[in-house]
Amino acid sequence: MTEHDQNPIAPPPAPTGGPAARPEPGWYANPDGGEDLRWWDGTGWTQSTTSKSLASEAASGPGKAKSSRRPADWQTPGEWLSQAVRLSWSRAGDYLAMVVLTVMPATMAQGVLIYYAYRDSVVLLPAEDQVPGIQVVNAPEWLQIAAWVSVLVTAIMWVVLGSAAMHHTQAELDEAPQPWLRSLGRGFASFPRTVLVAMVILVALFVMTLALSALVGGLAVMLLPFFLPILMFFVGRLSPVAAAAAIGERGTGWVSRSWRLGSGATSSIAVRLFVMLLVAVGFFFAGVVLAQPIESMVGSRPTPLEADQTEVAVSQLLGNNPASIAIGQLFSSLGASASIVVWAAGVVLIFKDLGGVARTAGKQDADEPASGTSGSPSPAGP
Repeated sequence: MTEHDQNPIAPPPAPTGGPAARPEPGWYANPDGGEDLRWWDGTGWTQSTTSKSLASEAASGPGKAKSSRRPADWQTPGEWLSQAVRLSWSRAGDYLAMVVLTVMPATMAQGVLIYYAYRDSVVLLPAEDQVPGIQVVNAPEWLQIAAWVSVLVTAIMWVVLGSAAMHHTQAELDEAPQPWLRSLGRGFASFPRTVLVAMVILVALFVMTLALSALVGGLAVMLLPFFLPILMFFVGRLSPVAAAAAIGERGTGWVSRSWRLGSGATSSIAVRLFVMLLVAVGFFFAGVVLAQPIESMVGSRPTPLEADQTEVAVSQLLGNNPASIAIGQLFSSLGASASIVVWAAGVVLIFKDLGGVARTAGKQDADEPASGTSGSPSPAGP
């Protein structure tokens, strides 16, 4: 351990010569001010910061720290959820603005396009000598393509919203609130990394759905309690990776470093995410319930199915008024967006508890080079 690792708050000695005389890598007082420390990689400042309480354990480098607060010292799941909700509610207006610009128009357009692309089609229900499926009728190919493109755009907006919410939460925890538009921009900038984590989670959900659908109905219901914990453990282990993708340090090896952060804490994370799942389901159904009376006022509701019905028109399932579908999508997106925002705040809190190193909020964009990467530090120290 170097003398800088032993005392990470002290400034490095002033250089007396060329590059060989530069201070060794370590955590030092942030030259931008504030109470946090910043990582000096031996040649210049990086974007990684940490608190003084974690600096001694993070001496080996950013992202390699083990948190001094292991699961036994964490908040209870209820306290953790309460803090995540408070962080989200404190900037509810900001999040609503993000939703209005991203998720809401995407989901409304998706609902209307799918309606017009498939309203004349017929859904074949499970019956004797009949394979379930859909018969596409009178749907122009370009409209079908537009409908599926809208599904893709909606998925992208969900990922961006989650990433933007993590940036906004991180700024709040750093006590350096930033405009919601800046957080949203950072959400878009982080998309290439966050979408990789989102795709892994979606693939896991898809595989579990296929596995359950391949089983007989009763057996699938019986095995669901076994599949769900496995999924929660998997998503729990990925949570630090998701946070690192949005707000973590840049550079090679960030996936493996953030994956190791969850080692030994997967069960505790999974329990918290299961609590969050219950809340998310509640938010979603609240949006659906709120939409129903308004849908009834502006358009027809879906027609109930008959007991012996073997096929049904898509218009019978969705109703005959695209306006009511758009309103349903609007309220559903609000409920789902609330779930995403609270989930993002909760994941950031977990990331911090695990000792994850986040980039200083509001000081550098993802694509900006770290300041001070050329030349030696000043005699005053980094």
